[in-house]
Amino acid sequence: MDVERELPGLEGVDEDFLFNEPYVVPFGGGAGATVMAPGPGDKNPFARYEVGMSEVLETNVFAPFKSKMEWCIARWAKTRGPSATAFNEFLAINGVLDALQLSFKNTKELNKILDSSLPTRPKFVRHVVKVDGEEYDLWLRDAMQCIRVLFGSSDWAADILVAPEKHYVDQTKTTRVYGDMNTGEWWWRLQVCQSF
Repeated sequence: MDVERELPGLEGVDEDFLFNEPYVVPFGGGAGATVMAPGPGDKNPFARYEVGMSEVLETNVFAPFKSKMEWCIARWAKTRGPSATAFNEFLAINGVLDALQLSFKNTKELNKILDSSLPTRPKFVRHVVKVDGEEYDLWLRDAMQCIRVLFGSSDWAADILVAPEKHYVDQTKTTRVYGDMNTGEWWWRLQVCQSF
């Protein structure tokens, strides 16, 4: 007995598509492609957003560190759990700093590099809202700054939907299915208007 198909309201052949992957028709062309910079005379209001170190990254993808090895050591020191004291003791071992040729000699200097060189998250801003004579604190971040950070980070690249798609029940494309925002009519129409 198939328990999934016994849900109320999901009876008959017509609802079988709910249990299958949709047939996807991508918009095609350059939809969702990365735009590095607006071209000459480009009237597109969505110019490239920079999140910090774009010039440095063109020459060194491991910036603000000078090499992949230095980046790996810094990542290990900050994510794998050695205490600051243990990491400092490791770096203080005679010959370690010379052998590794690091641009930092202790945890304090590593933290300074991270705090001053890497892009920061948008700051929270406090607003006071009055409701029925009572004052309430409202903390928020600028939505556009948050979007710039999300779109500027490679961590989220595989999860962000940036191109419209049409989803259908099957290859006949007779019954359209709507789910995420990028499957709606608006994204498709807007992409047609913005195509250049």
